[in-house]
Amino acid sequence: MIEEASTYSGADAYEQVCARCHEQGVNGAPRTGVAEDWAGRSPLWEAVLFEHAKKGYKDMPAKGGEEWLSDDMVEKAAEHMLRQVTREPPPD
Repeated sequence: MIEEASTYSGADAYEQVCARCHEQGVNGAPRTGVAEDWAGRSPLWEAVLFEHAKKGYKDMPAKGGEEWLSDDMVEKAAEHMLRQVTREPPPD
C-alpha cells in the first residue's frame, strides 16, 4: 500500500482508513456527514483536527493506526470529511 499511497485522493484515504470508525461513530468518533457531530468547534479547529488526525487523539490512534499514510494524505482525508458537513473546503 505504501507505493500506492502517493496516488490516493482524500476520499481514497478516507475509504481505506477513516471510514472504519467515522461511518458509525466508533468510540465517539464524529460521524462523516453528521453536522451535529462536528459542531461546537473553535474557529481554529481545522488546524487542531489535522494535528489530531496525524498524531492521534483520545481513542483515535495516529493516522487511524495506518502509519504508511503520509501527513498530506491524512490532511486530505480530514478535508474530505469536513466537506461532508460544510459547503466549502476549509481555508488554507
